[in-house]
Amino acid sequence: MQAQTKEFDQALREARRAEAAHRDALQNVSDAKALRLIDLQERLIQTLPDNDNIRRLLELRLEPGEEPRLFIDLVTSVSIDPDAHTFRLVQDRDSRRDTLLETGNAADMCRHILKYVAHRLIARERRDLAIAAPQQEWDWPSLILSWLVAATVGALLLAIAHNYLK
Repeated sequence: MQAQTKEFDQALREARRAEAAHRDALQNVSDAKALRLIDLQERLIQTLPDNDNIRRLLELRLEPGEEPRLFIDLVTSVSIDPDAHTFRLVQDRDSRRDTLLETGNAADMCRHILKYVAHRLIARERRDLAIAAPQQEWDWPSLILSWLVAATVGALLLAIAHNYLK
């Protein structure tokens, strides 16, 4: 009986060592992914101009974890998927997730993100201009009153001109 217990204890120790090695390997992969995302984040920070509009638009925040993500804005992020060498730019919309770009090249990803930011900035400026533009609504009572006043003044001027020319 004691021999079986020793064998089981030995198997349990080996299983614990294997689990620890597996967790260490996962942690190392996660750390490598986070380091690649930190490098991308630093490239973006160096490339983007120091502009208030851009700062309000972007997050550029790294979320650590088992699968780290670099958030570009509230709906767009970069992760390292499906392998440890591929950047994946994804956008979460309503009930779907769209992949905008997958590349192994950090410079390509940086260029694509810069284009994405430029398009988002223009869309925001266009929206702000549409909001700032005054919407002309017709105030019908004022319009009718203005027309009546103009007609009365016109009739009065014609009457004065008619009396003056007699």
